[in-house]
Amino acid sequence: MVEYGVKRLITNPTLLTQSDEIVRVVDGRSKQTKAFVVPAHYEKLMQKLIKEIEYEKWAKEKKRLLKAQVSSTEDEMHPLSEAGMQSIGEYLDD
Repeated sequence: MVEYGVKRLITNPTLLTQSDEIVRVVDGRSKQTKAFVVPAHYEKLMQKLIKEIEYEKWAKEKKRLLKAQVSSTEDEMHPLSEAGMQSIGEYLDD
């Protein structure tokens, strides 16, 4: 793996297209990784990884939606359960 700064890649973009290695793009000031550039000969491997990442994102979104749906259902059911308890109390009082 080779590492280049963003500024260097802007001035010399052929560093990306000519590299046969994975390129790590780093912000020169903060030293944070901004991206990885993977050569095309890793395409099959990357397709598997991308599919796995997309599935994980899909599963997280479905889980979030399910939690939202359950909490809204609970909010709707709460007054009904109180009304049900009151009517049972009235029934038992008779």
